Amino acid sequence: MADLVYGAPRGGNEHHPYVDRPRRLHRLAALGPAHGPERHSSGLIRSFGAGMFVFPHGIVDKDGDVYVVDADGKNGKGHVVAKFSPDGKVLMTLGKPGMPGDAPGYFYRPSAVAVAPDGTIFVADGHGGDSNARIVKLAPDA
Repeated sequence: MADLVYGAPRGGNEHHPYVDRPRRLHRLAALGPAHGPERHSSGLIRSFGAGMFVFPHGIVDKDGDVYVVDADGKNGKGHVVAKFSPDGKVLMTLGKPGMPGDAPGYFYRPSAVAVAPDGTIFVADGHGGDSNARIVKLAPDA
């Protein structure tokens, strides 16, 4: 899975994938191998996470799991970090969907996530304005 290109789904009002415009997706999409003879040619392999996010950003970890932070909130969504398996199963959700905060267990506009080699999770919690401006360190088994 590490050789796949993933579209970071966000922006606009589209609610289905536009493979030729991967930055405008509202679903997390594996587009295809990034290199080699089967290099992707705008062919969507699969998508997941449709309808779960307001303003998502994502990364893929060393095991191929996909972390998505949702940097905004409305209608009971957002302000969370979600971890998906490579096939799109939700493995973990951190934060309280649609409930911003600065207390333990809450985020307010998280904008990035990093996973250390030992599995420790770091969340950049804040995305401008009056949002949180902090780094949250979480144990691997959070």
